[in-house]
Amino acid sequence: PLPEYYFSLLKVMANKGYEIIIILESDIPDYLELPPNITLLSWPSRTGNYIKDALFLAQLIRQKHPDTLIVNCGSIKKFLLTGWLLKVKNRVLWLHTTLKQNELNFDKAKWKFHFNYRISQLAYKFANRIIANSEGTLKD
Repeated sequence: PLPEYYFSLLKVMANKGYEIIIILESDIPDYLELPPNITLLSWPSRTGNYIKDALFLAQLIRQKHPDTLIVNCGSIKKFLLTGWLLKVKNRVLWLHTTLKQNELNFDKAKWKFHFNYRISQLAYKFANRIIANSEGTLKD
């Protein structure tokens, strides 16, 4: 689930008239009361199929013509690369978890974590704005 501070930001943006589409990596919660210009979607692939999800995102970008994408968590690579390929003007990477926290939460082999981290670092180059919520996150 998204933390409350994301929903606070989204509500401020919605009140300013922006159309907002959120793609969740989980089921859409039914308890949320959101303004009508905020739409919640789920990724079509529940197994992490990068191609299927990237095509879904590309179709959405072509339909909506956003000028900004804000991405965090597990969708970083597909969001930033797809946004860059489709020339979305602002591709914002919002980092909120330190490298050590991610490493502790990773339940696969350590080499897979480090490989995935290196690939993510390459994907960061497709962001033209980076927001970090702490000094520790910024250093990582």
